[in-house]
Amino acid sequence: MRAHGLLPTVVSCNVFISAALRLRRPEIAVSFFREMRRCRMSPNVYTANPLCPGANDGGMEPAFRLKKRMEQEGLMPNKVTYNAIVHGLCKKGNMRRANQLVGEMRANRVEPNTVTFNTLIHGYVRLGDNESTSRVHEEMVKAGVGVDMVTYNALILGLCNEGKVKKAGHLVQELCRTKLEPNASTFMSLIIGQWKRQNSERALDLLNAMKKSGFHPNYDAYKMVVSTFCKNKDFEGALVMS
Repeated sequence: MRAHGLLPTVVSCNVFISAALRLRRPEIAVSFFREMRRCRMSPNVYTANPLCPGANDGGMEPAFRLKKRMEQEGLMPNKVTYNAIVHGLCKKGNMRRANQLVGEMRANRVEPNTVTFNTLIHGYVRLGDNESTSRVHEEMVKAGVGVDMVTYNALILGLCNEGKVKKAGHLVQELCRTKLEPNASTFMSLIIGQWKRQNSERALDLLNAMKKSGFHPNYDAYKMVVSTFCKNKDFEGALVMS
């Protein structure tokens, strides 16, 4: 296009960058972004947003440098930008810095949304920190931010990871009252909870309920149920499962 005297639009460049990132080629996306700057094309906030999670492959510092460059050029980060970086930090277990960034969002009058809170909840679940998970959930509800299926599944998984199946069951009842329906992830978490408690019969019941609801259990689900039978020395039950 340039050879024929045609300069691509910013929208066209954004599509190219997004495509490169979908193909897991962040180096091409970043190189193209730099080429835009050399051609004196002004990126917009939608150019930088996909680059933030794309830079995660090499650590979070490139994402922060890109955010700083955006701010220097008058492109204030929006919710998508912030959420992308918060996601990267939570994925790496850096919850302190993730919370600092959420604080910065509020200071810049960018209110955290459902995605923001869900990301923090998932981060704490990965670390096995159910106390912080509950705190973030309470803060989410207090702020009037909508709770969705992703929220419930993360909370249920956190409880099931600790074998707190009764509390997880209460959450399932709560989500049903909100007219949401358990999905494959919900059933998988509940099976994990029974596996932790070595309750083979209940784990099998959940597996059957999962199939009855139209979901297809994966290999890990079957493996956990079989292992609970084996731990209880119910080898006949394990053989039936296999």
